[in-house]
Amino acid sequence: MKKASEDTGFTYSNYERQCSIVVIHKASSIGEFINTFEHEKNHLEMHICEALDINPYSEKAAHMSGDLAQLILEEALYSIAEL
Repeated sequence: MKKASEDTGFTYSNYERQCSIVVIHKASSIGEFINTFEHEKNHLEMHICEALDINPYSEKAAHMSGDLAQLILEEALYSIAEL
């Protein structure tokens, strides 16, 4: 996080506090943004599946993946529009 290089990000989850943080740094292109977004979203999904004992290959996990993408992107686009 200190380095803040383009096209990077990280995901951290605290299972005791039941919270996660996803950081996506500035992207050099829309393709790089999507790549980093999907990479970090995948980490978040695996953390949630582990914490809630959800089979990551299940339909429930697939729906969660779409829901997460929608929630995160709507918030990100809203925040960008506010700038």
